[in-house]
Amino acid sequence: MQVLQVYDGFLWADVTPQAKDIFQLGMFELYSVNYDNEYLIEDFNTLNELLENGTPIYMELCPIEEIKLLN
Repeated sequence: MQVLQVYDGFLWADVTPQAKDIFQLGMFELYSVNYDNEYLIEDFNTLNELLENGTPIYMELCPIEEIKLLN
């Protein structure tokens, strides 16, 4: 899985290959993210359309400063 860091330091997980499964479970919100905004995907038709157009799908992680080392 790739992680995208946007200009403000927020991290997003690229979940494109698993996006349909994640959306159907309804456990996480999914987004289309570009350089200046993020777009919440609210329905399955929109998700399918974005995937068909080759748009990466992301799940929110956290700001980079919230990452803690394991040891």
